[in-house]
Amino acid sequence: MRTTKKNLSSNALKRIGASAIKTRAPVRKIVARKSVKSSITASKKSLQMPSKSVPVKKSAPALKVIPAFARNKPISTISASKFTAPIPILIKPPAMTRPITEQMSLARSSNLAFKVLLKPISKPIALPPEDSVIQKYRERSHRSKQAFDQAIKYIPDGVNGIGHLDPFPPYIQRGEECYLWDIDGRRLLDFVNAGFSLPMGHNHPRVRQAVIRQVQNGMHFSEPTELEVQLARNINARMPSIERMRFTASGTEAAMFAVRVARAFTRRPKIAKMEGGYHGSSDAVLAGTFITKAGNPMQSKGLLKGASEDTRVLPFNDLKACENKIRANKDVLAAVILEPVIASGGCIPPVEGFLQGLREITKRFGILLIFDETVTFTLSKGGAQGLYNVTPDLTVLGKAVGGGMPIGVFGGRADVMSMVSSMNGGPSVPHSSSYSGHPISMAAGIAHLEALTPDKYVLLNGLGDQLRTGLKRLADNLKVKMKVTGVGHLFAYHLTDANVVDGHSAATSDFESVHRLNMALLNRGFHLMAHGQGCVSTAMTFAHIDQFLKAMEESLAEVGLSKKAVKA
Repeated sequence: MRTTKKNLSSNALKRIGASAIKTRAPVRKIVARKSVKSSITASKKSLQMPSKSVPVKKSAPALKVIPAFARNKPISTISASKFTAPIPILIKPPAMTRPITEQMSLARSSNLAFKVLLKPISKPIALPPEDSVIQKYRERSHRSKQAFDQAIKYIPDGVNGIGHLDPFPPYIQRGEECYLWDIDGRRLLDFVNAGFSLPMGHNHPRVRQAVIRQVQNGMHFSEPTELEVQLARNINARMPSIERMRFTASGTEAAMFAVRVARAFTRRPKIAKMEGGYHGSSDAVLAGTFITKAGNPMQSKGLLKGASEDTRVLPFNDLKACENKIRANKDVLAAVILEPVIASGGCIPPVEGFLQGLREITKRFGILLIFDETVTFTLSKGGAQGLYNVTPDLTVLGKAVGGGMPIGVFGGRADVMSMVSSMNGGPSVPHSSSYSGHPISMAAGIAHLEALTPDKYVLLNGLGDQLRTGLKRLADNLKVKMKVTGVGHLFAYHLTDANVVDGHSAATSDFESVHRLNMALLNRGFHLMAHGQGCVSTAMTFAHIDQFLKAMEESLAEVGLSKKAVKA
């Protein structure tokens, strides 16, 4: 039988007395359900409610909390059978500016309402106040919050790229050289650089002009152009190990095809990869990518069962353990794929001899070695393989080639890449895509590589060295538990005592404090990746690095990691 608002109110008044709900501010009832605690129902007759209403200041109206089943429903549509032993409770609003819906969400997520129902209390309950660093960010990001509220109506999490940020990300309007401007008008010194892909900063004039010229000639053909030949020639000049190559639309596709080619060439089913290494989002290479703080793998849902079974995960920088695992699987391993420097997993460089040893081991067992240089391509003119003097069989390239445009490349030894060719009676590994070799990406890539002259690498290394050295000095002087990693233009800070050499040790970082520290830096106009990674660009100067180090010192104090004075 449907209960009307009138009947429901009458029943409630009979149980608890009219005086208990006649407060100076409107209050909703928190209601215990039968499944919460049977003893509540048994003892409801002995429950003594206050004979007087609890005063609530008019300037701070009481938080209205309602059961989950009744949320957003007219009271006339709620069945009376849902209610047992109603217990009115006043909850004092916290001293913060969060909307009521967010306060209610926090109460639910912290099990606060559940605990209240188990033990009725007479004093108001205050929800924990929001972090002052987050409050400052909210106060300065009203338009980004509005954009986020619209985005989540259509886009899960409101984000498509890597810009996930709690409570919401800054929405970017434009980028120029080493700066970003968000829609709230805030200028940010950018150490993200589109996920390590812009070593010369945003909107480089040579790249911009090349893109404009190509747009005027036509944006897309799905047919070959001379631009593909020119870019392939430039890549081969930088990385002679890439004798033959194919272009794709992203690094994810390039890694996927490199693995497929390796399996076809060796006629072996399995691959090995490094724990904490990232090679895009195809099934075969996602195993072992994400690691929890407890050191356990965190696997994506929806992968084919055989994907993880056919992937062996190796410990980065532990050559002996790698050798043992490779030897145990030598007859089934087609390839070992790795980032020569773990990038997104913490900017972790290889220890001396690791890459060289891995090259020798894989060659001994007839296993292909694949370097994923999606990020490390710009460590030197010859990428990481040039910097460390190690020659892989196959190489994967991506965003660091395109100067800001989407692109991917897979290539290597001519005999291995013949698996993609149709000149000998049909390809063993078909590869065809409407957007592969996209003319705008080709034009941007050519201009980007031509502008990356040897002096640019000298500047990138100098800026990176100053930043890493400065962070280490800060940590030592302020007695902060911080480890700093990186090489060339790449860097990361880790809030941990552990020596960060692989995915497991990187996962010991205090990511909650990293988040607060990043937010404090963002409030000061400095933009880093979620776990403390970043990269410098040639658009920066040494003065920019000094400004960042000063902001880091102030931010460490603000979040309570050091005792130096804080400047807002």
